[in-house]
Amino acid sequence: MALIAYLEGKPLALPEVVDSSGDVAADSGTLTVPFAAGDLFLKSAEGLAYRLSWKKGEAESARTRSLPEGVYKLRTYRILGEKEGESWHISGTAPTIREIEVLAGENVAVDIDQRITLKPRIRRSSVSTAIGGDKGAGVTIYRGQKRIDMGYRLMDDDGEQVASGSMRYG
Repeated sequence: MALIAYLEGKPLALPEVVDSSGDVAADSGTLTVPFAAGDLFLKSAEGLAYRLSWKKGEAESARTRSLPEGVYKLRTYRILGEKEGESWHISGTAPTIREIEVLAGENVAVDIDQRITLKPRIRRSSVSTAIGGDKGAGVTIYRGQKRIDMGYRLMDDDGEQVASGSMRYG
């Protein structure tokens, strides 16, 4: 029943895209990020969705993004990069990675921890690893447009390989 009600409900609103264009309104503040290219997906306390985007090569003066004053939940971040001519990106998602308060006339530096953490769990018959990003967000890594399978090797106390393979997401 709940699924039917959801499917019959109104369509989801697309997030408002905020890029380097436009002036900062008097009742707005700005955000900056430590990466050169990527996106932040935020949700306001009123339920409005915003996608803040940064493109590679933007001038330093165009690195701020304007948002109305308020409290926002960071739900997803995407960091884009390139290595040896191949594009990649890391996407981190959680219901709330952190709350960000935007004050009129002030800048908020949103510091995204770009490290990836691995937390292995070894049981008698299986090995699993949680792959996490900033504040424990679930992370997926892409090369080009394809998700990268993460390889693993399990070693015994003598340094001999006991098992190896590719981890599955999910």
